[in-house]
Formats: sequence, C-alpha cells, structure tokens
Amino acid sequence: VQFATDNGEIDYGRNVKDHEVYGTKPPGSFPSNPLGVYDMSGNVPEWVLDSFSSGFYENSPIKNPVYDLEGVRRYKVSRGGGGLSDHETAINIFDRAYRKPLNTGSGEGIRCGVNSTSPIKSSIMGAQ
Repeated sequence: VQFATDNGEIDYGRNVKDHEVYGTKPPGSFPSNPLGVYDMSGNVPEWVLDSFSSGFYENSPIKNPVYDLEGVRRYKVSRGGGGLSDHETAINIFDRAYRKPLNTGSGEGIRCGVNSTSPIKSSIMGAQ
C-alpha cells in the first residue's frame, strides 16, 4: 500500500490530519494500520537506521537493507512525512529525505521498535 493508514488510503481528518491543521497531532489520534501500529503516515517524518546513499536501494538486499558503513555517515535518512506537510507525496511510506544527523530543527521524530512475543502496553495511548 502507498499509505500506512487503516485502509491504505488517505482520508483527511479521519485517518491523517486535516489539511487545515498546522503542526502535529498527539499519538493515537487516528486509527491504527492493519498491523495495529499507529501514526505511520502523516504526522512527522522519522529517522531510520540507514545512512544516505543515492544508489543503495537499486542493488541492496531485499530483506532488511541497511546502509551504515563507518566513515560514510554524513547524512542519515528519514522516512514518511507530515507535520508541516500534508501532501500525498510527502506522507507516503516510501518518501525519503536525508539530513545531517546533528540537524535538530527539521521536525523529525523517532519510532522505537521492540521484538517481543508478549504484548507491549503503551502508557501514551493506554492500549496494547
């Protein structure tokens, strides 16, 4: 799917923030995607592990392609979008940007991932 929303589509105001809303929304403001993960499209871009390489994905491994070579870390990648931008080309799941890792003013967020066989409870949303 192009968007990581509850139905794979954009429905402004129902599953991503409305065009008229400036800034971001609190976590869990919209329905989760089919995997039960909230806010994967349309809130803020998120830093990922990869360093930037313009041609890496053309020849990368299909499963878990990570580009993070020592000494080549001038730019890091962020994915997704939202916040100040709500255009479909900025909030899809494959949009990428690259910025210097010390850039603290670009509005990027982070997402913590946990590999666990037990449900993880979120104190932010009060849900599993």
